[in-house]
Amino acid sequence: MKDGTPFRYTSFDENRIWLNVEEMERGLRTPDRKYSISDIAIIIHNHLIEDKCSDDDRRQLKDLKKHGFKGLFLIYCKRTNKTYHVQD
Repeated sequence: MKDGTPFRYTSFDENRIWLNVEEMERGLRTPDRKYSISDIAIIIHNHLIEDKCSDDDRRQLKDLKKHGFKGLFLIYCKRTNKTYHVQD
């Protein structure tokens, strides 16, 4: 989050990125804080092998932006141990 609070969200799907943004927004609302998609500073998406973004990655970024995301969207590649910035 922009205030430094970490938030972990996963679909538990190793084969695709697609996140349900509405479900993610529900997870951002806790009893003590009411975060929204626009409060997210960085999203790090893990790839096991690929070091480049897919069409699904770009579609997910566009969907997140439609819901107010303005932060960085990064891919971490486990094979190369590097992080890559995805831009639409």
